[in-house]
Amino acid sequence: MKSTVVPKIIAIVQKTIVDTINIDINRDLYQYGTHISIPELAGVTADYSQMATNAQITADSTFEMAVNGTFYNANKTMASVYPDPAAFPIRNSAGHSLQAYMTSFSVNTALEAGFTTDNTLDVTAIL
Repeated sequence: MKSTVVPKIIAIVQKTIVDTINIDINRDLYQYGTHISIPELAGVTADYSQMATNAQITADSTFEMAVNGTFYNANKTMASVYPDPAAFPIRNSAGHSLQAYMTSFSVNTALEAGFTTDNTLDVTAIL
């Protein structure tokens, strides 16, 4: 049983995961992206979307997905004064299993969006 049933179960689970990522999650992120307004921050909106057409399963069976996170003021839209996000590798192959990177672009656009609301922002509601 261990040599026949378990490998079949593992293969089915792996195919289901790959299909879910490739068909559902990738399509939705690529097509729609996401905008989330943060009501406590007077119109500050988080905009994130997948950077590539789809997530990748690398040759060494590692799942990779890059997401761009930008913030803006929904009540006063304008181009950010900050340059586009810096290019960086999606993962360090010598690093840990789970890796996440945030560039100063995301932090700067969040602070910029908050500043342009001209309101006193109370972040204690979020914390």
